[in-house]
Amino acid sequence: MPAPRRLLAIALAAPLLLASCTTDSNESDGNGGGSESGGGGDGDLSFSVITHGSAGDAFWDVVQNGAEAAGEDLGIDVDYQSDGDPQRQAQLIDAAVNQGVDGIVVSMANPDAIQESVEAAVAAGIPVVTINSGGERSAEFGAIGHVGQDEAIAGEGAGRELAEDGARSVLC
Repeated sequence: MPAPRRLLAIALAAPLLLASCTTDSNESDGNGGGSESGGGGDGDLSFSVITHGSAGDAFWDVVQNGAEAAGEDLGIDVDYQSDGDPQRQAQLIDAAVNQGVDGIVVSMANPDAIQESVEAAVAAGIPVVTINSGGERSAEFGAIGHVGQDEAIAGEGAGRELAEDGARSVLC
């Protein structure tokens, strides 16, 4: 598949994945682990979504549901895998590279532990988009973009909103 088509597909898939994550969905199987050909059809494209989530984590269940829904909506194959162990996450990235996927979406809770694997994916010509964490190092590793927000900026914004609403003592 030509590189421009792959880049276009991943550029379209990443925001759709996150948009899908914000919808109300209670269809999670709760396994938090991998899914065989989790979403998508028999399209020409295949994507791996590899996160640092743990089994049963409600946040990552929503991300998995969103990734799989995006795959079905776009008619592409999506394989969602997650592992809280950074070395295992790196192995999942390496496996996706070996499978020759068309794109990888990855969370980077421990950027140093997965740096080599992300850089190997980029070197193999596989577009990488980072999500949720690691945004400050995403470009350094060769990712084409990051979907997420800076926690300090988000916290300051929430603090301003709470102060405007009269909150004096807040525990997060």
